[in-house]
Amino acid sequence: MNPLVLFDYIYYSIANFYSSVFDLDYQKRFAGLGLLSIFQFCNFLTLLKYFKLDNNLNLLYEFFSIYIVIIILNFIRYYKLISFSMLENKWQKDKLYIKLIKILFTVSYMILSIVLLGIVPR
Repeated sequence: MNPLVLFDYIYYSIANFYSSVFDLDYQKRFAGLGLLSIFQFCNFLTLLKYFKLDNNLNLLYEFFSIYIVIIILNFIRYYKLISFSMLENKWQKDKLYIKLIKILFTVSYMILSIVLLGIVPR
């Protein structure tokens, strides 16, 4: 599976959830962008810990700058290249059981992103 499709669906799911639950349509793209970037940052930190490269990044501003780079890359992808309406048209027609399976995988990814960050040995 193409990981960008996974990230696209996670972005779409977060934005759609944010829009339907909080009824703030104008902020759904910011919520999707911010939360997706947090999960990608957790994945990045997990890889650094797994390969024992996290000793080189000790300063807070280095972590913050990496997170800003992730946000900028996601901003370019989801504001310049792919719009929310394109993703909505792509996945809105899915049947209910397909949506439930995709949501299950999305929630599993989110949980594993945070859990694996904590259990990777140093």
